[in-house]
Amino acid sequence: MTKETLEAARRTLGFRAEAANVSSPARVGYRFTHNGTAGENVDASFQPFLLMRDHGKGGYEIDMMFPQELKGPMTVWGTDEGGAHLLTGMVRALRPLVCLETGTNKGRSARAIAGGLERNQQGHLWTADMFDHNVFQTGAIPDSLQPFVTTVIGALPDCFSEAPLCNLKGIDFAFVDAGHTGEELAADLAFIESHRAEECVVLVDNARDESWLEIAEFFETYTDHPHINIDTMCGMEIIQMRG
Repeated sequence: MTKETLEAARRTLGFRAEAANVSSPARVGYRFTHNGTAGENVDASFQPFLLMRDHGKGGYEIDMMFPQELKGPMTVWGTDEGGAHLLTGMVRALRPLVCLETGTNKGRSARAIAGGLERNQQGHLWTADMFDHNVFQTGAIPDSLQPFVTTVIGALPDCFSEAPLCNLKGIDFAFVDAGHTGEELAADLAFIESHRAEECVVLVDNARDESWLEIAEFFETYTDHPHINIDTMCGMEIIQMRG
């Protein structure tokens, strides 16, 4: 969904709310339609509506954008919203200065990390992916957060040996969500280990994901540092690299 589409939606919603002078208790719902099976980049349509109540005979429904609707390709490979809040909260609490993300994708997790950095008013994120999803232009990383983020486009682990990543020092927070094989994960962790601060917290996504069993298998024999597995949507392994 383009930034222009979202801005148009906000303008429409704002106008309708002002014109209708809605003050009654209400909740928002959505009609979601798509062709075929839900999946990455499948075109989908969303129609937001208000469920109103306490008006005479009972509840009724208002299409908030009639006759318009929001349209765009689905993103189902991104971080879930609970995972995004976890990333923001950990950044807020840990106050890292040098953050690394492998696997930018469309930028949801990068935005979550950057949001924590912006609230802390310190730190910077380097986020790497082999595909360029133009996360600054799409609005995934808004203007206010862009000073806290550097995007790196290149295949991992090759771009670890190239600028700017080869010059990173003192990594104290990392989110690993790029390659999902044991070999790729080992390469990511090896780079972090050799470029980290005295203490570094590493989060690895998909650690309980049946679609990527090698991640869980990797941690069955991983003994380099203490780590725990928490039951997020796809499982999150948290490693404490220290000393």
